[in-house]
Amino acid sequence: MKALIVSSGPPEALGPIAQVYPVGALPFLGRSLIAHQLARLCEAGVREVLVAMHHAPDQLEKAIRTGTPPGLRIRTTFARTAEGPWASVREHRGFCDETTLV
Repeated sequence: MKALIVSSGPPEALGPIAQVYPVGALPFLGRSLIAHQLARLCEAGVREVLVAMHHAPDQLEKAIRTGTPPGLRIRTTFARTAEGPWASVREHRGFCDETTLV
């Protein structure tokens, strides 16, 4: 099974912390939010994840590297267009060739 995580731009509702971290890299209970997501997906039987990024990709990739459970394959893509991460999803639509959680 596969999963798609769409990470959009900076969330203004989170205030100043959103200028420091992308949402997925925000620390929560000792780990990044994306590390929690990846762990739950792995527990659910997901073996491959595509993370479509649009904001602060370096920080998010670092959070992914340090938070990926063993046995989970991660692919990342970064969209530089105004369409944001959905442009990357469209480019990688072949990824969703079987049961895919979004």
